[in-house]
Amino acid sequence: KYADSPTVFEDPQDDLLQNNISFLKWNCNDHKSEILTDMFVMYITMRMRQYSYSKNIEAKQLNKTKKKLSKLVTS
Repeated sequence: KYADSPTVFEDPQDDLLQNNISFLKWNCNDHKSEILTDMFVMYITMRMRQYSYSKNIEAKQLNKTKKKLSKLVTS
């Protein structure tokens, strides 16, 4: 959703805080900031890995197709 955005770290955080406030309630305010920070970092890192993995697969398939086509062309 935000993968091509220049503010890839801020957009998911803003979206999560605006739309899903109900699950972000803790009794312990001392650890709330630390836990939320860790959650955001892990979530965004995971999503970036998934996105880059899918883009790499697409690039490999495209390169494979280009390689096959280049063998058909005689120069």
